[in-house]
Amino acid sequence: MSSSQLELASLEADPTDPMRAQALATALGVRAALDAEFRGLLEEWWQRTQTTGTGGDAHNHINGGIQREVLQGRDFSHITFNIRTE
Repeated sequence: MSSSQLELASLEADPTDPMRAQALATALGVRAALDAEFRGLLEEWWQRTQTTGTGGDAHNHINGGIQREVLQGRDFSHITFNIRTE
């Protein structure tokens, strides 16, 4: 039985690879099927992830003057801005 550590390390090396994600999910599922204590801990973790929301709303207000570039939203990550100056 896999401890899932190799699969986790593999997914951490390339988190966008769906095959690595599936390998981790499979390893966790097999371990949970064979180990009742692990299954309970995994179910407990899963429940916590389902009740933890990002919470809150984004409220963006722009006023006064002329804005040339405006980006509104919430929780941005991994963004590159290429702003042209004329």
